[in-house]
Amino acid sequence: MNRREPYPSHRFRVEVEGIESSGALSVVLPEARIVTGAGSLPEVECGLLVLTRGQSSSSDWYEWWNQSRRPTSSTGRSVSVVLLDAEGRDVLRWNYGGARPIAYRVSPLHALESGVLAESLEIAVTTFDAAFGPGNASAGAPSAGSR
Repeated sequence: MNRREPYPSHRFRVEVEGIESSGALSVVLPEARIVTGAGSLPEVECGLLVLTRGQSSSSDWYEWWNQSRRPTSSTGRSVSVVLLDAEGRDVLRWNYGGARPIAYRVSPLHALESGVLAESLEIAVTTFDAAFGPGNASAGAPSAGSR
C-alpha cells in the first residue's frame, strides 16, 4: 500500500562507502536536472550534495576531502541518504555515485554561544538514482557508472 502522507525530514541516515559512521545533522540533496545539447541525447546533471555533522575527534570526512585534492586520488565513492519511518525502517533512498568532496568547512567558533561545532562537506556527484518504498529503499548505492 502506498503512503499518501508526507514523511518528516528529521529521520534519516547517511551511508558513505569506506566510512564506518557518517551520521549527519543535515543533508542538502542535490538538484538533478535533465539537459540536452544540440544533437545530443538527454543527460542528467547533478548539483552538489552537502553533508553537515557535529565535529568530533573523527577525521574521516577531512581525510576523504584531503585525498580528493591529490592528483593520484581514486575514483569517487558511493553515498546514500536514507529516509526512515517512525519505526526506523528504510522508506526512501537517494543513491549518488562518483561522489568526491570539493569543499570542506568547519562552522565558526563563538565564545558567547553554546552551539555545536559542525563540519560540512560539499560533494560533487556523477550519478543519481532513487528507490521508493520499504522493500526498495533497503538496496545499496549504485556503482559509479549507473544512472
